[in-house]
Amino acid sequence: MPVILAIFAQTPKVFSGIVRREMKLLVFAYTPPPHHGQSYMVKLLLDGFAEESKSAKPSQDTPHITCYHVNALFASDVTDMGRFRWQKVWLVFKYCFVAISLRFRHGIENFYYVPAPALKNSLIRDWIILLLCRPFYKRLFLHWHAAGLGGWLEQTQPSFSRWLSHLVLDNADLSIAVSGVNIPDADKFFPKQQALVYNGIADPFPDFTTKILPVRAARLHKRTQRAEETSVVKVLFLSLCCKEKGLIDTVRAMKLANDAALKAGLGLTFQLTVAGKFLNPEEEELFSKTVMDCDLHHCVTYAGFLGGEAKKQAFMEADIFCFPTYYWAEAAVPLVLIEAMACGLPMVASQWRSEPRFYPPHYPGLVAVKNPDQIAGALLELANADLFQFFRDCYLQNFTLSHHLATLKKSFLNAENSNHG
Repeated sequence: MPVILAIFAQTPKVFSGIVRREMKLLVFAYTPPPHHGQSYMVKLLLDGFAEESKSAKPSQDTPHITCYHVNALFASDVTDMGRFRWQKVWLVFKYCFVAISLRFRHGIENFYYVPAPALKNSLIRDWIILLLCRPFYKRLFLHWHAAGLGGWLEQTQPSFSRWLSHLVLDNADLSIAVSGVNIPDADKFFPKQQALVYNGIADPFPDFTTKILPVRAARLHKRTQRAEETSVVKVLFLSLCCKEKGLIDTVRAMKLANDAALKAGLGLTFQLTVAGKFLNPEEEELFSKTVMDCDLHHCVTYAGFLGGEAKKQAFMEADIFCFPTYYWAEAAVPLVLIEAMACGLPMVASQWRSEPRFYPPHYPGLVAVKNPDQIAGALLELANADLFQFFRDCYLQNFTLSHHLATLKKSFLNAENSNHG
């Protein structure tokens, strides 16, 4: 069994009397665009360690990590991810050549890689990259952003695919799980060490206490006191727009929630803002048809892709965040949920690979997948729930960028020193 590294594990002590001042890490992973959780976290890793190296002088007690980046970009956008194109074959060998060249030019011993999700084309890419690059590096660090690969291999793939996957992925010097849900995937490949490091982001709402919380509390007070004849509850869905992310279930739930509120005389009207790019034209057509069939033109708005200040504004204006995903490669705590927590938003989230410990006991917002009825019920209950500070505290305690980078660095240094030689 691999050694499970505690999140707050101490930085390793001197190995054979010496701790090196610098650790060199080859990061074989791409950064945005295309923009999604995995690519964004790779960017934060690179930027975070680069900033630390500039601002702090290394010492025996605090060695710094120098990253060398191979921006292994294979997909032109999110719709191209996992699809085969001949150009990608050329890119695989090109990026491997760059990685091997950097290994000898800079004396890099540590190879950081993000394993593929449960897609055959992506898995084949992993086979080639790791067969070519892994022999040249002393240590392999795997960062498991997507979940489900191990079970998918065992249940659906032929013996040759399983054998080759184990050949390239087994016995990594470090496997990093981004949640408890990812640990079983890493376990199946017998890593020498394993670390649990939750994703983290820089605080997008540092003025939460002074500006955001008072506004949320005031809106809640109006709803609960029935200060107006009808109160609007603003619901936000922000992600890649497709059925598997829970978009269609969210739209259908809006119809059910509004009908139930009207029938019960609750004085609530739910309005939905949908933000993000559609996976393909078929998904956009299905969304439009569902809105039409449910007669929701008056309370569903598509805002397109939102970034920067527009994205922050959407979070601040919302009363509830709705993300009932069952996406095949979804992480247990997607970045959009972390952003919602940072903004103190009550959330409707699916039980798909969820970690209930980040929610209050008996939380009504955790719903079964593909269940608009439960989503509607959760919206009705959360409309009058004061959970703003709870979720804000959850973010501060678990998902800050400083916490993420510190635990990630400790994991890297622990692995390098315990496998030094």
